[in-house]
Amino acid sequence: MKKLFTILALLLVSATSAFAQPTVNGDCSDADYVTIASNPGGGAWGLKTEAIKVAKNGNNLYLCIVGTVSTTDGNGFGIFLNFTGAGSPTGLAAGTNLGNNGDGHFMGGNSGANVAFKNSFETDSDVVGTRAAAYLGSTVMDGTSRSLANGTLNGTNISAAADNSGAANKGVEFLIPYAAVEVTTSHSVEALVMITSDSAYFSQGSCPAGAFKVAADCGFNCDLATKGSPKSSSSPLAIALTSLTNQVNGDHATINWVVASESNITHYEVEQFVNNAWKSVASVSAANLGNYTAEVKGLSAGLNNFRLIAVEKDGSRIAYGNTTVLVEVPGTHVVNAAYPNPFAGTATVEFAVSAAQNVSVEVYNVLGQKVATIFEGSVAANSTKAIEINAEGLQSGTYIVRINGANYSATQRVSVVK
Repeated sequence: MKKLFTILALLLVSATSAFAQPTVNGDCSDADYVTIASNPGGGAWGLKTEAIKVAKNGNNLYLCIVGTVSTTDGNGFGIFLNFTGAGSPTGLAAGTNLGNNGDGHFMGGNSGANVAFKNSFETDSDVVGTRAAAYLGSTVMDGTSRSLANGTLNGTNISAAADNSGAANKGVEFLIPYAAVEVTTSHSVEALVMITSDSAYFSQGSCPAGAFKVAADCGFNCDLATKGSPKSSSSPLAIALTSLTNQVNGDHATINWVVASESNITHYEVEQFVNNAWKSVASVSAANLGNYTAEVKGLSAGLNNFRLIAVEKDGSRIAYGNTTVLVEVPGTHVVNAAYPNPFAGTATVEFAVSAAQNVSVEVYNVLGQKVATIFEGSVAANSTKAIEINAEGLQSGTYIVRINGANYSATQRVSVVK
């Protein structure tokens, strides 16, 4: 499913912001931005649309349009964002009349007179903003970020800023929370910016250019499918993970993953589920797409669960998929060291067997007297069994834990300290 979210950005102010990444101030040169469309020198009617840039973190989409807007008339930017990927919201089908599907500026279809303008890809009719004076309350490009007065969707505010100086990499900048547009980090975004009048008359100015480089204004009731169906390249809101696999060699595992696209990622971490919690066991720097590998050693027999974490530049951690490693028991059995040891409250002893069988676990004092049977039952093959030893009723001292299987007996010492 796809959703094209429509923003009218006839902005007449600009901004700074308290958001850490990037700073929302109309400066599109932040290192976090990635260009997804460009049209150097592109524009119309004295307005410029030279590039579309995006940046993301775990919760927000940052959008920056390099160019200038008008401060003297009703001409402005119509910005269309299309979100794709499994589970993304659904909008209006390509070729649907978009006028009167939203309120304000060109989305009103010139009060119904010019409602038949059409996009060439799926479009939603929601409108974030109309004219700048209505939403930002000023015609001064002063570098101050403001929430759009009527720009609240799904209970979430959208903020915007502009630097209309015409300097390199300056323009109109938005902070759009994912919650506002009902997307997640598993989705991707593509965009189109059109220069249009408030009466829904479309110019030849767009980014990307499509067929507009050699064409006249698209005019009223513009059908973008006849103008080269312009839209930007697709940019993932985080990473596009194509595979997550593993290979096992004894008690070692190699975790492999393939990333088709990634954005805003500093490094990856492999986490293992140990003692009822996820623990980082490997870290790999992001290398701008491709194949990644991490090795984990000293695994316990049985099933070992791992997951992949992408860590973004602002520290956000996003989990992507799980993979399970089966470590088979060498020989007849394996017994792991009890932990903690010494202990005052409880300790845990882990063991695994190569074939399903009945097992008993007993505790003896140093005189050879049995003081407790803490487990009796069937244990599955190649599955680590964790048994708790409770110090309640035991005096301080050394004890022997004996594990008795079908054709073996294993022991280890534990110390109770009270």
